[in-house]
Amino acid sequence: SAGDSITYTCNPGYTMHGSATINCLTGDSRVWSAAPPTCSADCGADWTDLTGAVLSPNFPHSYPASSSCVYTISVPPGMVIGLTVDVFNTEQNYDVFEIRDGGGSSSTMIGRYSGSGLSSNDVIQSTSNQMWLKFTSDGSGQMQGFRIYYDSSSVDLRTCDDPGTPSYSTRVVTGFS
Repeated sequence: SAGDSITYTCNPGYTMHGSATINCLTGDSRVWSAAPPTCSADCGADWTDLTGAVLSPNFPHSYPASSSCVYTISVPPGMVIGLTVDVFNTEQNYDVFEIRDGGGSSSTMIGRYSGSGLSSNDVIQSTSNQMWLKFTSDGSGQMQGFRIYYDSSSVDLRTCDDPGTPSYSTRVVTGFS
């Protein structure tokens, strides 16, 4: 009825195009103030939410040829980012997903992946509060692409793995459980 409103949100990794809220207008005919928005997986994005998803363009459908997409994830200082792979399928050797630990193209390389080079539930951890990701596709052989979820955690909450004890030694441990 007149005055009603609908508010839309996109699923993680998708970008909204259009108005998030539309209203039923008053007057002789009941019409909405705008068309519902659309949600799409765009080529590149800058994410600042503590959790989210990185999607190849057009996901879950095939990504376009000749794409060059840069994604950045930035969370507050004192936090780190964890990527968890859900789907990864690109053209082997030609369509490449690059992951860097930091906010730019010259940050420390974590890896370059293509084909089925990342498996479902693989986890990639940053050591900083930023990650820089780039997806490049060539002119042929488009595949489904990828959906990679991310979350963030406080550096202070992470624990170090037990490094073990070398042969023929003893150790004194302080604060390690």
